[in-house]
Order: sequence, then structure tokens, then C-alpha cells
Amino acid sequence: MGRPRCADVPIFRAYLANNCFPIDKNNFLRQRPLGDNNLRRICGFRKVPSEATFSRRLVDFARKNLPAKSLAELDTACGWGRKKSSQDNS
Repeated sequence: MGRPRCADVPIFRAYLANNCFPIDKNNFLRQRPLGDNNLRRICGFRKVPSEATFSRRLVDFARKNLPAKSLAELDTACGWGRKKSSQDNS
């Protein structure tokens, strides 16, 4: 059995937050929600997982190309990537 797996969604949200904050190392990415209650709540952490768990999940996300796919889908869904047309000015 072992310990229950930590949820992927809060770690992925922390990864997305990494795009907003200048965090350059995985251990700093984990430390930020430890010291910032608002970020911890936004990410959805009840308990911030260990540095090893963070590192393993980030490797899994990268292997699946999940961040790029998710950001591209979000970009498409929100229309951020579309070029401004003359109709947008009216």
C-alpha cells in the first residue's frame, strides 16, 4: 500500500505560478508556497509535498510535455494567441 499519492493539480498550479514569479530552481518552487499562504491556497495545497515529490512530478510533467500542451490549450481557449483583426476595434 504505502503512502497515498499527492495530488498532481496543486503541483501543476505551482508550476504555472512559476511562470509568473522568477523562480529558477525546483527547491525554490517548493519553498515559495511554504512561506506564502495565499499562493498555497491558490495552488490548492493542504500540505506542501516534499522536494523529492515536487521534482518527480515536474519530471513527469516535462516527459508528457504537459506544461506546453496545457498552456497552448489555454491560449487557444482564451483567444490570447489570435491576431487582432479590424473587427476587434469596433
